[in-house]
Amino acid sequence: MRDGELEGSLLSIIGGSGGKDLLKEAAEFSLDRVLDDEIVKDLPVVDTVVKLYRMAVGVQGYVFAKKVRRFLTELATIPQEDRDQFAQQIENDQKEQTRTSEVLIVLLDKLDDIQKTPLLARAFGGYVRSEYDFPTFQRLAAAIDRCLVLDLAFLERLSKPSALEPFIGDVLAGVGLARVEAIPAVRGPGSETTYSMTELGRLFLHVVVKGLPRDD
Repeated sequence: MRDGELEGSLLSIIGGSGGKDLLKEAAEFSLDRVLDDEIVKDLPVVDTVVKLYRMAVGVQGYVFAKKVRRFLTELATIPQEDRDQFAQQIENDQKEQTRTSEVLIVLLDKLDDIQKTPLLARAFGGYVRSEYDFPTFQRLAAAIDRCLVLDLAFLERLSKPSALEPFIGDVLAGVGLARVEAIPAVRGPGSETTYSMTELGRLFLHVVVKGLPRDD
């Protein structure tokens, strides 16, 4: 399977094309068993899933394959109706299909923490459900890429202006999730910068951190 086939298989599984719920198959599939040539011969599994995982291992290694599996597992929670609609939309626009698949592969490859994978899937899930456009998904994905998972837990504090350590608050502000509200006139022990949440931050908190569909 070439790189283009890998990208096509990824979108095929997300969209559940062909009338089969491949996301569920992928979520239930043991990655270690896929990589065992002897065992896989006897498994009644969907060929697309096997090829996807094997190609992922061949291209980027075992860690990348784990990212793919966790990404698909998280997306399995999206209603089939939404995924069917997404599949139809993406199949009708070859340029958009190619762009989307290429961006997803690059984003998954860049993730420096396996724990970020379900966060990326939740961000993409909002796009699949047509809650926002692709550039918004990319902005959410950029925030996931550049922040530590632990730092994202501080975002909820900023529903009202709150003080944060600058090494946390500045990162959140740098990716558009927060803004600086007040800077102490005199820097010193006990002086703290105050931050508040942006609209992008509110969307990120709701969809990515809490994993909820957009409700506005």
